[in-house]
Amino acid sequence: MLLRELEIEEQRRLKMSDEIEWFCQASIKNSLNLNIFHEY
Repeated sequence: MLLRELEIEEQRRLKMSDEIEWFCQASIKNSLNLNIFHEY
């Protein structure tokens, strides 16, 4: 039972870190696009 809960918690943590990583990459792309846009 406890092991199962730990597995679920680990899956949730991995999913969350993937989402955070995706969000960071999206933010970086947005800021790069804004920088390019401001130069014109």
